[in-house]
Amino acid sequence: MLRDGSASRQSGIQSTKKTERTKFPILAAVPLFLLFGAFYIFVTWTAVEPRYLTALCLSVPCFGLVAVACLNVRGKASADVSAVLSVLLIAMFFLGGFGLLIYLAMDAATTTTTDVSKYQRVLRISSLPLEFGCDTFPQAIPDGADEVHFSYHPAFMMGGEELVLQFKMSDESAEAYQKKFEAQAAWTGNGPNAYSEDYGIFIGTLSPFDLPADTVVYAISATPSKVNDWNHGKRFLTAVSDSENSVLFYAERW
Repeated sequence: MLRDGSASRQSGIQSTKKTERTKFPILAAVPLFLLFGAFYIFVTWTAVEPRYLTALCLSVPCFGLVAVACLNVRGKASADVSAVLSVLLIAMFFLGGFGLLIYLAMDAATTTTTDVSKYQRVLRISSLPLEFGCDTFPQAIPDGADEVHFSYHPAFMMGGEELVLQFKMSDESAEAYQKKFEAQAAWTGNGPNAYSEDYGIFIGTLSPFDLPADTVVYAISATPSKVNDWNHGKRFLTAVSDSENSVLFYAERW
């Protein structure tokens, strides 16, 4: 009986040691998994081109802590080894998360998006359209729009943020847009070479859009950073061509 009692106590001591060895990596893994979840949601929700698989890399230290806990339970790792591995994995999580955040931010800031399916996502993420009021860009690609061209480039360092939407419509729809722009415009110009220093429209401003000769350009809003100084500023232009029924929305902030 004494032997049985001694064996029972010894078994209890060993069980307690296993629990103690397992406790630290498990306690560390729980908040790290929560932080990883918050990180993952943030970097995928706020990016126009989410890097889902890349963001998952940050989960590796979390699962590493679970693996350390499993090794402890099986007696494959001592308490000292467990503590060292746990600290290294925690450090890897925070340092890796910081580096990954910088990488994803740089990637997002240098990626030009042309996928039309990302249009509404850009409207949700970017504050650029709201700079000029709520009634600027369409909330979705209009039904019946043809030859749709979409481009979005986020701001990066000294580079500006640019959003472009261009498409062709039926005669009636293009005419409706034209009437709307005429009512909104602060300035109107003719042709792809339309020029106005007052509204930040210079030689070459409209060149990338290959506008027809009969295009009417509307400056809905344009504001320089300083009076008559367009080194920095913002502008929202639209354009309509009667001959091709093409419509252009163009916003830029630099």
